[in-house]
Amino acid sequence: MKTHLRYTPFYWLICLLVLAMPQTTGQSPRLRVLATTTILADLAQSVAGPHAEVQSLMPTGGDPHVYDPVPGDARKVAEADLILRNGLKLEGWLDEMIEQGSEAGKIVTVSQGVKPIQSADHPEAYDPHAWMNVRHAMRYVENIRDALVLRDPMHAAAYRQQAQVYLEQLAALDAYILAQIQRIPEARRILATSHDAFRYYGNRYGLQVVSILGTSTDAEARIEDYQALAAVIREHQIPAVFIESTLNPKLLQQMAEDLGVVIGGKLYADSLGDPESGAATYLDMLRQNTDLIVAGLTRPLPGAASDQSLRFLWVVLGAFALAFGWLVWRLWPAAPPSVNWDDYKVEIRGLSVSYGRKTALANVYLDLEPGYIYGLIGGNGSGKSTLFMSVLGLIPADAGTVRIHGQKIEEVRKHIAYIPQKEEIDWTFPATVMDIVLMGRYPYRGVFDRLQKVDREKALEALDMLGIGHIRDKQIGELSGGQQQRVFIARALCQEAQLYFFDEPFVGVDIATESRIMEIVRDLAAQGKFVIIIHHDLAKVREYFDRLIMMNQRVVAAGDTEAVFTDENIRTTYGGRLTILQKTDLYR
Repeated sequence: MKTHLRYTPFYWLICLLVLAMPQTTGQSPRLRVLATTTILADLAQSVAGPHAEVQSLMPTGGDPHVYDPVPGDARKVAEADLILRNGLKLEGWLDEMIEQGSEAGKIVTVSQGVKPIQSADHPEAYDPHAWMNVRHAMRYVENIRDALVLRDPMHAAAYRQQAQVYLEQLAALDAYILAQIQRIPEARRILATSHDAFRYYGNRYGLQVVSILGTSTDAEARIEDYQALAAVIREHQIPAVFIESTLNPKLLQQMAEDLGVVIGGKLYADSLGDPESGAATYLDMLRQNTDLIVAGLTRPLPGAASDQSLRFLWVVLGAFALAFGWLVWRLWPAAPPSVNWDDYKVEIRGLSVSYGRKTALANVYLDLEPGYIYGLIGGNGSGKSTLFMSVLGLIPADAGTVRIHGQKIEEVRKHIAYIPQKEEIDWTFPATVMDIVLMGRYPYRGVFDRLQKVDREKALEALDMLGIGHIRDKQIGELSGGQQQRVFIARALCQEAQLYFFDEPFVGVDIATESRIMEIVRDLAAQGKFVIIIHHDLAKVREYFDRLIMMNQRVVAAGDTEAVFTDENIRTTYGGRLTILQKTDLYR
C-alpha cells in the first residue's frame, strides 16, 4: 500500500522560504579602496582593474594643501577596506581622521621607499610631490600592488599582471619626458611656476624649478619671493611662466604682463583634471605637462624694434587698420551663433574668482541643463552672486571657462536675461517702467537702430503678464518692492531669452508677487528654458527647485534636490552657522 505525502500549507511555506534564500555564486564583494587624492586613485585603479572599487577622497581639482574634510569623508574612511595615502606630510588634514576611523593594517603609505626632498629650513618637513618623478610613481605602483595582493589574495595574479602592464607604460612615459626636455636649450631649462610642486620632476628630468610659494599652497606670497622670481626670469631670458590648476593664477599673470613673457599653459600637479582637460589620468597629466613646458620654453624670444620711427609708423598704421576693421564689423550683419536651443548645456569648467587676495570662488565645475529650475544656495560670502556675475562676464575670472553649447557667453549674450538684486539698481534714475522693460529689446537692435512697433507690443505683453500694465508710465522710484521686482522680470520676458538668471527675486516682495514669479518660472522651465535662482529661504527649497547647487566658495553638492539637500550638505554649506538646520525634517 502506497503512502501519499500530504502537501500541507506548512510544506509550501518551507519551499517558498528555501527558494527565497540568496544563492551563493562564489563571488565575493569587490575590495573598497579609498585614495586620498585623485592621482593616487588613478594609480590604484590602473593596478586594481575591475577587481576593486577605487574612490578618491578629494574631488577633481581639489588642493590637498588646503582641503577641508567634509562630514561624508569620515564615513568613506570607515567603510574602506584599504586606504592609500601619499605620506610625506601631505595629508596632515586627514591623518588624525584616518588613524581614528581605521584599523592600522588597512592604511598604506604609498611613498614608502622613496627618497624624499627635505626642507632646507625645517628638518622634519618634506616635499610631498614625489609622484611628479615617474620613477617614484613606479614605486607607488609597486606599493599599491603589494597592498592589494595582501588585502585581496584571491585576485593576486590579476593585480600583479595589471601592475606589470602599467609599470611598462610608466617606463615609456619616463623615457618620453627625458627625451622631450632635451629639446629645450640648456640655458632655458628653468621652470617658473606658482609653487614648488615640480622639484622631483625637475631633479629627474633636468630642470631648475623656481616659484613664488614653497611646497605648500597654504602660504602667503612675499614681495621678496616675487622679486627673486622676476630677477631669475630677466637674467635667464625665460620666455614663459606656468600657472597651476589648483592655484589662483592672478599673481603669475601679473608677473608675465610686467616682464613681457607669456603664460606657457596650465600645469597639473596636486590633482588630475576633468575629462576635457587633457589631464584626466596620471599618464595624460605628465605627458601634457611636459608638452606644455617644452613648447613654452622653446618659443622664440620677442625681438626689439631697431628703428623707433618705423615702430611709430607701424603703430599708426595698426591703429588705422583697427579702426577701419571695427567700422566694417559694426556695419556687417552678424551671423547668428550656431546653438541648438533644443539641446544645449551650460558648462562651467574650473571657474575661480578672487577679490584681491580673498578667494570668492574656487575651481567650480558644473554641467547645467535647460528645462529645470535650479536653486543656488549658500551663506553670506559663499560666492553665489560672484558665480552669477563671473558666468555672465560681468566680472573677470582668474581661471576657468564658461561655454553654452561650445559658445562663449559673449556670442550668445542676447539670449541671456539677468534679473539682479534690487539693491544693485539706482531707483532714482529718471526712467519709466516702460523704459526699463523696453531695454529687453535692445539686444535685437543695432547701435543706431530705433525701436519698432513690435518691440513696444512685446513690452506691453510682458507688463500685462506680470499684472503691471497700468503703471507703465510711472517712474521706477515710485514703485513698491513687489512692483520693482515685477518690472525687471517683465524686462527679461520682453527679451525672449533662453537663459534666465534670477538673483534673490523674492527678497522684499509680498506673497502674491512671489507666487506669481514662481508661476512664470515654472512656465519658463516647461518651455525648455534654462532657469537658475539664488535663494535664501531654505523652507521653500524642496517646493521650488528641481535641482540644487550648494555653494561655500566651492561646490559642496549639486544634483536633484531630494538627493543633495541633506543635513550633512547643509552643515558643510553653511559651516554650522544655522542652528535651525540641525534637523532638516523641519522642511520635509
